Amino acid sequence: MPRGKRVFLVGLVALATVPVVYLLTRPSTGEPLTPERLAAARALWKEKGPGSYVVDVDVRDAHHRVEVRDGKVVSMTTDGREAPERVRAYWTVEGMFQSLSEELSNLRRPEAAFGVSDPSRVMLRALFDEQYGYPARFLRHVEGETRSVEWQARLAER
Repeated sequence: MPRGKRVFLVGLVALATVPVVYLLTRPSTGEPLTPERLAAARALWKEKGPGSYVVDVDVRDAHHRVEVRDGKVVSMTTDGREAPERVRAYWTVEGMFQSLSEELSNLRRPEAAFGVSDPSRVMLRALFDEQYGYPARFLRHVEGETRSVEWQARLAER
């Protein structure tokens, strides 16, 4: 085999392994997201989660900070700037639970939701806080797609 072709093939194999190595070596995103795991986490949050809290959520290059008092959003910033009212509920703990529920529902129509016909090409993983049950990490990766969704959250009681 000519040297140029061999170098090209080695480069192609190396390029194909980068996403796999990344997914396997970064901090755990938890276990597969299932309706049962989501329901158990929601029940734990309902039982032990505080009514007032601050949650910090990192999504790619953005940092959201949401303050909730007695179950209601009192403030939200994104990268230190006040966030619009219309997005505030999405990043509360309840909002994150709702988003995860919608991700699971989207598996029933993967072509419309994710652009693939086979739901097994969609990886949904979540890590729930052991003490309170809130979603601490989430990852959605669609095989063959370059856009993944990933976020992590940290809770601070108020």
